[in-house]
Amino acid sequence: MSGKKNSMKAIIMAGGSGTRLWPLSTKSMPKQFQPLASDRTMLQESFDRLHKEFAYEDIYIATNEDYVDLVKEQLPELPEKNIIAETALRDTASAVALISTLVYADDPDAIIAVFPSDHVIQNDEVLLSGIKTAYSFVAENLAYILTFGIMPNEPEVGYGYIKKGEPINGVGDDTIYKTQEFVEKPDRETAQGYLADGHYYWNAGMFVFHAGEMIKKFKSYVPDTYKRILAIQEVLGHEDFEKVLRSQYAKMDKISVDYAIMENSDKIAILPLALKWSDVGNWVALKETLVEDQDLHLSSGEHVDFKSTNTVVFGSNKPIVTVGLKDTIVIETKDALLVCSHDEAANLSKYVKEMGKGEYGHLL
Repeated sequence: MSGKKNSMKAIIMAGGSGTRLWPLSTKSMPKQFQPLASDRTMLQESFDRLHKEFAYEDIYIATNEDYVDLVKEQLPELPEKNIIAETALRDTASAVALISTLVYADDPDAIIAVFPSDHVIQNDEVLLSGIKTAYSFVAENLAYILTFGIMPNEPEVGYGYIKKGEPINGVGDDTIYKTQEFVEKPDRETAQGYLADGHYYWNAGMFVFHAGEMIKKFKSYVPDTYKRILAIQEVLGHEDFEKVLRSQYAKMDKISVDYAIMENSDKIAILPLALKWSDVGNWVALKETLVEDQDLHLSSGEHVDFKSTNTVVFGSNKPIVTVGLKDTIVIETKDALLVCSHDEAANLSKYVKEMGKGEYGHLL
């Protein structure tokens, strides 16, 4: 991605806490820092994927300041200056605002591609090709944000959806469309309708934009956060930068970038991609991503089974024996043991939150 008028930077978002994969994923060691789909952690897999197209110095990690040391440990080849430390728990709009501000200060012509760190992608080449297409489009249409839409293969109720509108133009063999609508997680009947309609795509939270143009969008749609961007810009390179960053970032609007920008701007494009993709939102989603046969097990650690079907078993340091189980999740760590039905996997974060209010908060 070099040698062109606009440079391109890849940002991996790695600040979440991943409570839906508790007890393996905890606040001190969230799922993006865990090896769930291979012997590499999810963050390392994301980095490896993007390094096929981006130089080390063009990849940034945006993470909570509590995880900076984990990032350094897992990605020793990453320049330390490329770790963007979020100094408070906000939401994706604040993270994108900070990323845009820091990258723009270093390179006012930069085009930024944002990717979550905790997703599984099984055909990297499709995404990398899509990134090239997105770059070409945004470089010629700077006011646009291009988002990747994942072609759905089932009526998934756990994802947000994007409806495509009229074609804007083509890049090579790819057609890029205006976005017509962002929709929240639907019920199953609605999701079935989306699948049949053919104009709806899963919202994967991956998008490409020009840094300076994104800052303008914050000025238009999130003016208070924009004022705080300006305050941070004014002290870049000064000794009181850290103090001002802490003060201003903590007060930024706690809102997602979808709500803040995407659903307000009329300059949003979508590029459909046939990605083999999952956001690994819960234990069942992880199994369905990695194991095609529903009756088979997803196991990690020493697992001995008799007459069980469709289980997820993760162990740490002792054999786990399962007998006659069906559609069950068993996760054992040094601190906790979870036994959960598949039907309740999507609700696990709710129960974890309830636990956090009582005497078991230290386990989270």
